[in-house]
Amino acid sequence: MELKRRFDCAIEQLIDDFLGESGKSEAFNMNRRMATIRIRREHSSVTQDMHARFVGAWKTGKYQGEHFDFESPAALSRVLSPKRWELLKKLQVEGPIGVRALARAVERDVRRVHDDAQALIEVGLVEKDNKGKLFVPFEGNQAAQSVV
Repeated sequence: MELKRRFDCAIEQLIDDFLGESGKSEAFNMNRRMATIRIRREHSSVTQDMHARFVGAWKTGKYQGEHFDFESPAALSRVLSPKRWELLKKLQVEGPIGVRALARAVERDVRRVHDDAQALIEVGLVEKDNKGKLFVPFEGNQAAQSVV
């Protein structure tokens, strides 16, 4: 998972270098980011897909979306437990919000919400703004299952 995130960051950096500042705002309108969450059992299909997205981004200079691939439903549920999924949904509705306010909104302990938020930040599904408030950086999320 960490390798995939580094690869996606490298793609963004390469396109940024390629387009320069003038093309960046058009290619990477961060208000329009899209996340795709998939279960894919075969490692080679994940690698092929990453390659295709890289080449597509390189050739077109356009944002290809962000993908979170898991090898099994169990791996997905370790990262996106029902409580964490609830946090994602609440953050999408509320917009940027502090941990304490989020904990109150979902009626959970602040420490547990903090821990879950940190886990979601580590995988890239949640980010913090310059004031330290949590938010979901994606306009939409797609879920897909591929058994290949």
